[in-house]
Amino acid sequence: MPGDWISHPGVAGLHHYLFSREHQGTATVRIRACIDLLQPGHPGQAELSEQPALPEQALPTVARLIEALEKQGLDSEVLYRPGPAVLGAAELKQALLADASAVDMDLYEAQTLADALKWYLQELPTPLIPPALYSDLVHMAQETPGLEECGQRARALLAPPALPQPQALLLRQLARHFCRLCQGSPRSRPSPRLLGELFGELLLRPGAASTEAGPELRARILESFIMASEVAELPAAPETLIWGHFLQPLRRFTDVFWLHISVIAVWSLGL
Repeated sequence: MPGDWISHPGVAGLHHYLFSREHQGTATVRIRACIDLLQPGHPGQAELSEQPALPEQALPTVARLIEALEKQGLDSEVLYRPGPAVLGAAELKQALLADASAVDMDLYEAQTLADALKWYLQELPTPLIPPALYSDLVHMAQETPGLEECGQRARALLAPPALPQPQALLLRQLARHFCRLCQGSPRSRPSPRLLGELFGELLLRPGAASTEAGPELRARILESFIMASEVAELPAAPETLIWGHFLQPLRRFTDVFWLHISVIAVWSLGL
């Protein structure tokens, strides 16, 4: 039927990436992401429809884990780092399996919550990033040496319709959490690179037919994605603040100018 072409996933994705204000970056970056999306067999098309959906409780469970963790502060130097089993971890995992909505997250320490969050993401029945889209990310990262452009292109690829809406929302929750971690106290805050190393293999899991990529490349993809997300999450400077910085020196110049005019006028009149 006429007009049905606009509902095609590739065309819808092209429209979204070119005109959405959500995505940051140059027009070149957006167009490259659109070209990736329109390739035959792209995961924004038929493959993603075959992926099992995330459990309904996944989004609220991850949100509650992150909220409870951040409520306790993000100053721990060992947060998310590999280490010995933490107190209460097994109990919390069992409770999440039984009924995640009934768990009182405030009863657990930050390290226990962090351990449970990583475990919960690992146990999801479907990868957060589908294997077909994983292959696109790997190819993109291999041909994009710059971290800034790599991050912008990763953000463009990891958004609807290429990425299903539930996965996109969950990934955005994690990205905001990672950004807040990177903005913590200088003594303990992790770098985007460290978070890429800690979560790269967890979030970027290849399928049986996916392109091979080592841990270093996966860490780099996630690092660049976190850096681009940090830039995107920065609040825009209010226009009044911008104009204030611009007009302040101009006002000073105007004041001095009129002071000189007044002095000349007084001298000329002999007052």
